[in-house]
Amino acid sequence: DAETSTLYRVLELEPGHADALRRLATRSYEQGDADEASRLLTRYLEARPLDRRARLMASEIADDAGDAASVIELLQDVGERTSTHDLLYAKALMSLGRLRQAEVALAGLTHDDLSDEEGHVLSSLKVDCALANGAFDAALAQCARLMQRDGDDPATLTRLGRAHLGVEEWDEASQAFSRALEGDPSVYEARRGRGEALYRLGKNAEAAEDLRAALVERPRQAQLQYALALCVMDTDAESAKAHLTESLEQDPTFD
Repeated sequence: DAETSTLYRVLELEPGHADALRRLATRSYEQGDADEASRLLTRYLEARPLDRRARLMASEIADDAGDAASVIELLQDVGERTSTHDLLYAKALMSLGRLRQAEVALAGLTHDDLSDEEGHVLSSLKVDCALANGAFDAALAQCARLMQRDGDDPATLTRLGRAHLGVEEWDEASQAFSRALEGDPSVYEARRGRGEALYRLGKNAEAAEDLRAALVERPRQAQLQYALALCVMDTDAESAKAHLTESLEQDPTFD
């Protein structure tokens, strides 16, 4: 429109014009052009690095792009973040393995402060924290909330399976992982987890099939090589020896 054209004309004459950059970035974001909004916001923040609203908007764009490092950089020094942006911050911390910091960020969040979709993300992150800490009973309790929202979601079912594994409920774990794989056969953690559950149930042939499939996707997994060796030891000694050798080559300290 005419105003947008005028603003771009202003930038031609004065490339660092902060107000034009901010207004154009906002317009681009509202119109769904995240790439243009990101480009303009980057230029704007060079001139106004402490602008809270611009940093919040830029963090949302970075989150959509899966750029966790940028989300953290943009939000870590912002005062009075909204609950939505606290959630984005915690999510980014989790994705980079910064568990303790993520737990601090999550501690003050409640479902009452968030939309239904954001509440689902919050519950998912809390499950992931519990799993990482070995708090499997707490993970199961959080999974109950997730299952109420969408009991067929492969990611939720995979989390549920991991929680059941943690409390040594092998059959329940196997069932959850199987349902996850029915919804999405490519979920690595579900394939790997079901392999472990089946092995614990004494179903070595089926377990070996899942473990082989998991190793095709991620071959450098010493623990999986060892687990597969255990599955085939009684039926194929040569294959078991090969997997044990591979396990030690990948990680000489593996025990």
